[in-house]
Amino acid sequence: MTESVQKPEIKPQTQPEAKPQPAEPIPPADRQPVMSLYDLFGFSEEERKQLNTKKKGKKKPVPSQGKPVQLKLFSQSQNVKPKENTPQLDETVLKQYQKVKEKHPAALLLLREGDNYKAFGEDAKLMAQILGTTLVRVNGMDETGFPHHALDANLPQLVRAGQRVAIADKLETPKIEKKQEILEKPRPYSGILQEHHKQGSLVVEQNGQTGFLKERYRNDAIFKYLELNPLQEQKAKLYIEIRDTYHILYNYEAKEQKENADLRRSLNLYYDTFLRRYGNLNDRKNLDIIKMDTGGREMLSLERAVEGKFVKADIFNHPVAFNPNEITKADTSIEALSASLNK
Repeated sequence: MTESVQKPEIKPQTQPEAKPQPAEPIPPADRQPVMSLYDLFGFSEEERKQLNTKKKGKKKPVPSQGKPVQLKLFSQSQNVKPKENTPQLDETVLKQYQKVKEKHPAALLLLREGDNYKAFGEDAKLMAQILGTTLVRVNGMDETGFPHHALDANLPQLVRAGQRVAIADKLETPKIEKKQEILEKPRPYSGILQEHHKQGSLVVEQNGQTGFLKERYRNDAIFKYLELNPLQEQKAKLYIEIRDTYHILYNYEAKEQKENADLRRSLNLYYDTFLRRYGNLNDRKNLDIIKMDTGGREMLSLERAVEGKFVKADIFNHPVAFNPNEITKADTSIEALSASLNK
């Protein structure tokens, strides 16, 4: 008979539950341990000191950064200085002004240059004071001026201020359209030589060609043809008619001591036609032709300025080579003295 053996009941042992521990506070970032590259790669203190010694030295200066400059592909070098627009005085104009001023020292001289009338030196100061124009100093010389279209208003004002005014034009090398001497061989002049014809005088050949006397001898001359456009040629021929008629009239009345009414009418007719077609002889647009002629400057005196306008000279109205009202017979000594003083 077998006895049953009872096994003791084994109860699982339970461990006591662990109480939750509070989390340790995380130190702030500035207190956290910092791991350098030395720590990461395991450098010893001795190796660290050696590396720090090599790094020490002079610091290179950092160039100061100024205002940024934008570079342009086609810009010029920065070292090139811009040109200064300093006004310059034309020495040729000044010399001409002084030359004319020597002939008219008592007059306030106006010199036309381009589209302006100018005065220099003491005349410039005086004109600026009277007219209120701007006075500038160029190369040590005082200068002032006004536009040419203001002459009619300014000239009477200068005269009313007690000034005697002289007007001159700047001398220029004639610039005529298509003006050139063709390669035609010079030939003897076939026209009639006049007493006033000189070397350089404009003339018209018998065949109608316009040119000038290249050479002038006692009884003959050498003609040189000028190629001008039709307008210039017509103007030159009419000018030659005025010049020749003026000289013939003056010489006749000076020699004969009597008036020549027919020549005076012709002179007025030629001049009036020129004035109607081309304007005054002294107009700037006509000076290119007139100044080509040797006696051109004398012909400009056929006009005189009165209150800013050009009018005919006295020879258009009466003789100037002699006095037609001169007393040829005196009954008393007083009349003879008066006649001698008023020739």
